[in-house]
Amino acid sequence: MESPRNYTPRKKLFHTNVMVIADEQLSLKLAEMLRKYGLRIVYSGETIPDDFDSIIEGAHSATLILSFDYSGFPPERIFRSNAIQWVNLQIGSPTKYAGALSVQRAIMSGETEFQIILHYFKSDLGCIDIIQSASTPILREDMGISLYGRAISIGLELYERNLRDILFDNAVIEKRLKYEDINWWKGEGDIRMINWDRTAFEIHNQIKAFGFPDEGAISGIKGEIAYLRESSISNPFSPDEKPGTIIGITKDAGLEVTTGNGILHILRYKIRGGYKPSPGDCFDEEYGIENLISEAVDNGKAYLEK
Repeated sequence: MESPRNYTPRKKLFHTNVMVIADEQLSLKLAEMLRKYGLRIVYSGETIPDDFDSIIEGAHSATLILSFDYSGFPPERIFRSNAIQWVNLQIGSPTKYAGALSVQRAIMSGETEFQIILHYFKSDLGCIDIIQSASTPILREDMGISLYGRAISIGLELYERNLRDILFDNAVIEKRLKYEDINWWKGEGDIRMINWDRTAFEIHNQIKAFGFPDEGAISGIKGEIAYLRESSISNPFSPDEKPGTIIGITKDAGLEVTTGNGILHILRYKIRGGYKPSPGDCFDEEYGIENLISEAVDNGKAYLEK
C-alpha cells in the first residue's frame, strides 16, 4: 500500500443524488440513513443499470454511487464526469479477499480477524482510495452468516460516520491501493465442495463458512447430494479408513466421518432424496458428484426449504 501523497482532490461537490448498488435488504438500510440528509435516490439495484447514462443525465447534478462489497472494478467510463463519485464498502481485506464469498474464504483460511474497508473507486486512476477501515475478530463459533452480519453492521457505522464528509467531498484519504495489489477472486470451481483428504480442522472451517442456517458445504453420497451444515472435531487421529468414510452414527454426535487427518462429527446435514446413511458409506466415492454440483447450486436452497 502507498500513501496518496500526490492525490489532488477534485472540485468540492455537494451530492444531491445517490445511486445504491446493493441487495434489497442493504438498500433499505442505506435508504433509511440517506433520508436524514434529504438526498434523492435515483436508482437502487444489485448491478450497474443498463440505462446508467440516461439516469445520470436526468439527475442534473452531482451523483454519488454507494455500494456494498462490489465484486470487481467498475468500468472506467463511469468516471468520465467529475460530478460522479463511487464509494464502496469492501467486506474483507482487498489484498486477500476482494470479490465474492469473502467471509467464507476468510473462515476457510483460518483467519482470526476480518477487515471492513470503506473506499473510493478510482478506476480512471487504477486504484482505490481508502477512507476508513475497521475490523472484527473471527470467533471460534462464527458461521459465515454471523460474521457477515457483524461485518455489515460495522460497515453501516463506517458509512454513517463518514457520510457527511463524503457528500461534501471532504473525506480524508488514509491510503491508496493500486489495482494490481488487489486480489479479485475470480472463482474457480465450487469452494463449497468438500475434499475429504483435507484435515478435520480444514473441513470443519469449510462447513462453518457455509453452514446452518445457510445451505451448507457440499459432498456426495450414493449418487445424491449431501448438504453438511454443522460439525465438530472429534479426534485428531484417523483410523485406517478411506477419507470420507462414515465409521459411526449416534443420536447426539451425528455422523462420525474420517478425513485426511482426524475424525469429524457431522451434526446437521440434509441428503437429497432422504437417503439414510449407514456405517461404511463413503462421502464423495465415485458416484459422479461432478455431474451433480450444478444441480445442487440451482436447487439446493429450494430443497432445504421444503
